[in-house]
Amino acid sequence: MAAFSPWAAQEVLDVDPRVFAVRRTGEGGSSVVSLTNLTGDPVSLPWAGRARDLLDGTTLDGRVELDGYAVRWLVDVTG
Repeated sequence: MAAFSPWAAQEVLDVDPRVFAVRRTGEGGSSVVSLTNLTGDPVSLPWAGRARDLLDGTTLDGRVELDGYAVRWLVDVTG
């Protein structure tokens, strides 16, 4: 996936003060959003459309749930 290239563009996203979020976009527009919950508390975030978590294969629709200290790598599967 081009988003994991060392030359891919990256952008820090402001989604929630408890979550460190980065979007990496590779050649051709493929992108991955990495979300890391920096707290021990669960966090729920809105998500426009559907996404697939590359780490566990789950599909999320409309919301992203992060357990305490959880990490998700999301790709958009809306369509």
